[in-house]
Amino acid sequence: MIELKNRYKVRLFIDEACSFGVMGETGRGITEHFNIPMEEVDLITATLEAAIPGYGGFCVGTSFVVDHQRLSGLGYCFSASLPPFQAGVAIAALDILESNPEIIRSLKENCIYMHDLLIKLSSELITLSDSISPIKHLYIAEPIQRTQALNRLNGIVAYVSSKEGIALTVAQYLNSEEHKLPPPSIRLIVTAAMTAEDIDRIFSGLKDACKNQVDS
Repeated sequence: MIELKNRYKVRLFIDEACSFGVMGETGRGITEHFNIPMEEVDLITATLEAAIPGYGGFCVGTSFVVDHQRLSGLGYCFSASLPPFQAGVAIAALDILESNPEIIRSLKENCIYMHDLLIKLSSELITLSDSISPIKHLYIAEPIQRTQALNRLNGIVAYVSSKEGIALTVAQYLNSEEHKLPPPSIRLIVTAAMTAEDIDRIFSGLKDACKNQVDS
């Protein structure tokens, strides 16, 4: 993408909503993951509501791009800025990540471990997520109608919740607003705080739910 950007003289913007605080050796995101100088990217945006436990977000980039953004969005930016205590929460979370890079390593190990277990469900549920992604989407393996798939997934979620006390959720979309509506899925999030026992328990609950084939 950077090669194409330089060849055709276009801007490269990257949305790191799901990669900031996750990818790279220290969680700096996709540029660190691929060992690409950040200066090669014109603008990076990320949320503070995922890996960072706050809300809002930020944009970083070359000075002339950020200056243009600041001037163009002056009224909006300064009328919707973070409260000081939320900015403090974000800074504290970044400090923790910077001083404890093992958090990122633990997250990656948990993601891979969860992924390897989920593959064993492939006769009932499949995941197309990358092994190092903390966001795992589980789809019904057999091709069935959307309504049937939703009923089965909701049944699995309800079973795991009632039997194991594990909170999962079926991904929600604005059906009429999506340009291309994604297929129904269970959205599962892996965190660095999970233990191997936690992951085993989630897998066991999903396996039992698939075996019992409960529909909502």
